[in-house]
Amino acid sequence: MPSSSSPRPRMTRVSLDDPRTWEGKNWPYQGKFLFHEPAFGQQAFNNRTNEKLYHVFTQIFGETKLWCTIDKWGLMRGSKDLVWRQGTPHPPSDADEAVETTAEAEAGAGAVAVAVAVKTTVDRPDWRWNLHPHWDWNPWVYQAMVDRGLPRMYQGIIALDDCPEEVGGHITIPGSAAYLPHWVTEHKMPHQHWKLVPVPENDALLRYTRRVPMRHGGSAQATASLGSC
Repeated sequence: MPSSSSPRPRMTRVSLDDPRTWEGKNWPYQGKFLFHEPAFGQQAFNNRTNEKLYHVFTQIFGETKLWCTIDKWGLMRGSKDLVWRQGTPHPPSDADEAVETTAEAEAGAGAVAVAVAVKTTVDRPDWRWNLHPHWDWNPWVYQAMVDRGLPRMYQGIIALDDCPEEVGGHITIPGSAAYLPHWVTEHKMPHQHWKLVPVPENDALLRYTRRVPMRHGGSAQATASLGSC
């Protein structure tokens, strides 16, 4: 995914290789999505019309004429061992490998920035986002649709970068789709009719979560009744 300019004039160019561009002014929303708006950019449409992905979904549905939703960019900032470029000021951190200039040494503990040595690594815990396993469709509504004979829905994700287990990767709950008809009868639907529904804390399903590492450019598909994050 190349560096790209946001359509919002107040935002600056975002670079995957420069954490300085990941600050709040370029990241206006908290959560897993970069924007609230659907992804109408050209690359989003290229992803949806990719021949390999199209072939996979034609095999799943047994149909060549398919409908596809327009969703959002799911993008999270790195938050550990970020490399700041030489000569770039940044907030001091315990993880820094840096040296102070004479002026900063005289300023003492009140100095806001430090001069960067050959290599500086920074942790930004304020950028971390812990996504809880969830259903992207309200499970009660979805199961009712399936019970009425409506076709099942499937979804897919594409890894824009390597996603090893140690940085989160993709998390899924094998078997949760098959168990969903029983689960919805054992749990009461909340008053809020959310589309995205988290798996409740301490729910037995969470014991079966599995991490699925993904490579750059890889994709995974699953039924909408499968809990994941």
